[in-house]
Amino acid sequence: MICALPSAAQASAPEIAATDSSPHSLSLADQCAAGASSTCHREGDVTLKVAESRCILQGRWVYIVGDSSARMLFAGLIHSKLELTTDRHFGSYLEHHKSGCFGVGVNGKSGFFNTAETDSHRSSACLREYVDLALALRITYSFQTFANQHIEAVRALTSPSQVPDLWLLAVGPWDFAYTKHAVNETYSLVVARVQEIHAKYPSSWVAVATVVACDNGNFSPRILPFNALLRAHQWGGRTFLLDREPSTIKENVTRADWSTVNKDGIGRSFHPGTELRCEGFHAYGPIALHHLDLLINMYSCLENHTLSTPALTQRRRRLGTLTSADAHGGEGADLM
Repeated sequence: MICALPSAAQASAPEIAATDSSPHSLSLADQCAAGASSTCHREGDVTLKVAESRCILQGRWVYIVGDSSARMLFAGLIHSKLELTTDRHFGSYLEHHKSGCFGVGVNGKSGFFNTAETDSHRSSACLREYVDLALALRITYSFQTFANQHIEAVRALTSPSQVPDLWLLAVGPWDFAYTKHAVNETYSLVVARVQEIHAKYPSSWVAVATVVACDNGNFSPRILPFNALLRAHQWGGRTFLLDREPSTIKENVTRADWSTVNKDGIGRSFHPGTELRCEGFHAYGPIALHHLDLLINMYSCLENHTLSTPALTQRRRRLGTLTSADAHGGEGADLM
């Protein structure tokens, strides 16, 4: 059975349970496949239900690479948008939980620039992966500190038959804020990294994230100029922009109290009960989930407009959702 948008007569019917073995609603993807491109938003009120997110991403491999703000998106995707697990091993999108991705790096040295985070591309210290066999869904995260790093785990996990369907690249702050790289140089490194991904994995989609810009980007004077360069770039092809600036630029800053960071790398808020929303280069809670809604929605819209009938038929054959029209390849094939 293919995931489909409920008809008006079915609108009041109970929602199909979002279990691993049941079909899920694919409303936004259906609308996009039918030509309703107005549902493709870079910013707005798009909110996906768990069932919709699951149906859009079933049968896919999503590989998230980037800094700690990307790690929070990885946690939010698994814990909330897809409701696959509550295992804290995969971090948190509600607080600064490093999920073990910290400490002395592989070079054996200590200090801020010698932690497992900065050396993560050389080891599996910050590699996290969740696989849901029922959904044929694979979600991977690797910490990429600097834009020009090449992650060893990527080379180990990918092959001609194992290629991510969607990459999310969220890098930049470590380059322009903590090294001598200028904004223009950091931008050039990001563009070059995207080109490298496409050269090696031409079938993949790549989402490039702008930097979280809490309180008008006051955490660093380089945030807004860097984001402007990413926004002005003509990405084209199978690349699109995940713009996190509009939803964070007017956010008041709620700071994590690093004096209370525990052995798991969790930073608590200064005031008990205060919700962490935006701090430094990080967006938490509902803001992080909003960014995931934008990511999943844009990917669904763009892919459904790009997929040819043979490609979509092949995907459905793999997922067991092939209809008789698909099998015969007729003009009346159901592409939803």
